[in-house]
Amino acid sequence: MGLKDLLFKKKEPNEILIDHFKMLSLYEETELTLSFNGQPERYRSILFGLSKKEKSFDGILIDTVVPGSGNELLVKSKSIKVRYQFRGANYTFSCKFIKVEKGKFDSYKLSIPEKIIKISGKKHERDSYRAITSIADPVYVILNSKSEKMIDLSTGGFSFLTARSLEHFLIGKQPLPITVSKPSQKISFDADVRVCHFVANAFNIRGVKKHKAAVQFISKLRFNEEEAIAQYVLDRQRESLQKTNTEEF
Repeated sequence: MGLKDLLFKKKEPNEILIDHFKMLSLYEETELTLSFNGQPERYRSILFGLSKKEKSFDGILIDTVVPGSGNELLVKSKSIKVRYQFRGANYTFSCKFIKVEKGKFDSYKLSIPEKIIKISGKKHERDSYRAITSIADPVYVILNSKSEKMIDLSTGGFSFLTARSLEHFLIGKQPLPITVSKPSQKISFDADVRVCHFVANAFNIRGVKKHKAAVQFISKLRFNEEEAIAQYVLDRQRESLQKTNTEEF
């Protein structure tokens, strides 16, 4: 069996499979393409977690599907085929619908597949998914004792608004120590970053021109810090998808 046909097999449940889904749900914008009962119509959703019963995982959790008319088909389907991209490669698996999970967001529980097939793809890492931060509940970054508002955030870095010039952030080309703070969720951590992109006069806010600076984390985040960012990104992604569903249907 060649690399292109790599199979991840389930072993009550297979740790490789579970780890694969954990990585998908935490660190990637995992958009799924679904078809039901072998029908050619395609629907999209996102995978956002694993369902756990006692000490074992018993299912994967996806969001409501788009178009919204597919939700009824999903519930009634006998078989579901899922396709998605992960780190430049294409994957597919088959599974079954288990039940609707009620909560802050409605979600759908699907069975953990017996195998995942890697179809093809380039050997490269995808960038971490960046979520646009909330205007009503902002995230702040503190650089050189000055607080700036974040534009977006990911586990790989973030971008922010600033009135300061690029030269201000490239003094000696040394790593920039920063503090990220989101008071409402008590997220706060320190890290070293480096500017990777800068757009002068990217925004005009009430007549005041602001630049956009994007940075990468160059110091390794603690697991709980990375997990907090991933959870924030996931929540923002789901809010965006729910809004799209509401507006379109």
